[in-house]
Amino acid sequence: MLPQPEMPEPSRNLWRDGLLIASVAGLVFFFNLGATRLWDRDEPRNAGCAAEMLAAGDWVVPRFNDQLRFQKPVLTYWLMMSAYQVFGVTEFAARFWSAALGVGTCLLTWRIGSLLLGRRAGLFGGLILPGSTLFVLASRAATPDAPLIFCWTAALWVFIESSNGQWGASADETVPANRSWFPRRLAVVATFYGFIGLGALAKGLAGVVPPLAIVGLFLMFQVNGDRRWWAVFHPLVFLRALASMRPLFGLLVVLAIAGPWYWAVAAATDGEFLKLFFLREHLGRATQTFEGHSGGWWFYPLALLAGLFPWSVFAVPVILETGFARGHERRPGVTLLVCWIAVTLGLFSLASTKLPSYITPCLPAAAILTGHAVSLWSRGLNRIGAGWYRVAVWVLMASGAGLAVGVALVGQKLGANPVLLSLPAVALVAGAAIALWTRREPGRHARLTSAMIAAAALLFQAGLFGLAAREIDRTRTTGGIINAIRSAQPGTTIATYRCLESSWIYYGQKPIHELSLPGEPVNATARTADWQPLPRMAPESIADLPTEALVLVPAEHFDELTSRLRAPAEKVEEAPDFLRDRQLVLVRCLPAETRVATRQDGESGNR
Repeated sequence: MLPQPEMPEPSRNLWRDGLLIASVAGLVFFFNLGATRLWDRDEPRNAGCAAEMLAAGDWVVPRFNDQLRFQKPVLTYWLMMSAYQVFGVTEFAARFWSAALGVGTCLLTWRIGSLLLGRRAGLFGGLILPGSTLFVLASRAATPDAPLIFCWTAALWVFIESSNGQWGASADETVPANRSWFPRRLAVVATFYGFIGLGALAKGLAGVVPPLAIVGLFLMFQVNGDRRWWAVFHPLVFLRALASMRPLFGLLVVLAIAGPWYWAVAAATDGEFLKLFFLREHLGRATQTFEGHSGGWWFYPLALLAGLFPWSVFAVPVILETGFARGHERRPGVTLLVCWIAVTLGLFSLASTKLPSYITPCLPAAAILTGHAVSLWSRGLNRIGAGWYRVAVWVLMASGAGLAVGVALVGQKLGANPVLLSLPAVALVAGAAIALWTRREPGRHARLTSAMIAAAALLFQAGLFGLAAREIDRTRTTGGIINAIRSAQPGTTIATYRCLESSWIYYGQKPIHELSLPGEPVNATARTADWQPLPRMAPESIADLPTEALVLVPAEHFDELTSRLRAPAEKVEEAPDFLRDRQLVLVRCLPAETRVATRQDGESGNR
């Protein structure tokens, strides 16, 4: 039986769906949001940058550890600074806008899914997204990922909502090849490119190129019409699609929104920010592997499966349902969603540096396609055998059981409560078991089946990030070291040797120097601007400082450090390094004048 077109829903149902999605997403994203300390390394860097900018009263130049932070543009910092002014400089404030924009993205996903594939697909998609691991991580972390995902999704929503095309056209209907799918009204076009401009402030070119490529590729398919698929990439097809997007007007809008800050930061840093941001962070990451983050063609497909977990257990049914779309299936909508995923995976696969978080902006599209397949199954309208779905639920149960055992063992090793850590995974097992029980007889309890899986996924995410993460955070034992750094007298030099974590800088509330290793060049040039890099010091120079110094070093390198200090040193604190099999030692080195005075007092006493 082929799925029939959905009738228009009463407005009260739309309000009910939207309220449900906002409530569920808000619960998952805000539950115990500020209960854990910031996780190394990205969260303290971003949160610390916003805190330092706010303390300096500087809304232009990003800085962290008292030096220029050129890795990301300013939008995320602006959002955090506004939250700091309301909630104070706390973990909750640093993560607030990520959670709020995460809720906004879930609502946009619901609306996009409803427009493209019908109300049920939109509702399921809006509920699947806050049940997806990588998206929940982005929505609960003090990183630029949530603002970027929101900007992408909002721009695509404007295009979909205001398009002149027929999203509801079926395979039996003819969609004119010359139809202008791109919106015509200037206000709408300006809004579309406005979100692209905000994306440029969130993450640079990663906020501009991919969403434009998604829309462009979809338009090329529509311009191509019924001709062979490879004709989509004909130069004339590309030019027609490009012209319909009003690129010159769009460029002006993007420059009007993002240009003033990029110009201001370039002027304030003598062009250094633009050089490092575009050449090192963009070109460098595209052509070189940074920090060992590499992978083959398989990296991002696997990252997508991991990011959509636990809903990724339905990957095979989703692919089959999408591939066998016929009859009243809304084909333009499916084409756009496939373009959304394919462009994201394809573009970032070309870059040498690979991180799972890079492809999070395509999770809304994956959630909608998954929601569409699950909605068909729940109504008995699936085009493939129901056995595929039953196998997926069995895989969900097995995955939950394996995960429960695995995290319990890890928790026991860390000294955390293994039962508490395994509870989120137990929710998956229970939900899958109930879903299998309710589907013993075909056609019965179909809605309860899908509802139980959705509830299990949401409980899993809330428990994982709201409870288990808090229990793991309890095992972090470097509090004494951080307190010693924070309470150090003004003027005390803080340094590290062969170790440095961003959280030490954020929670210590002081800049930290990195000491040079044997054979490394030393840059002791004095700074002429407060955004320039901190001078790199040699351990030997600690002995000549007029003030006290605190140096943090792994225990296995303690003797190496003290042999280079040329000054007496005493251990102040010692603690295990979180998630590493080593100890950290905080060493105090007295200033030169104190050592001389102490030696003279000792000589006087001997006389």
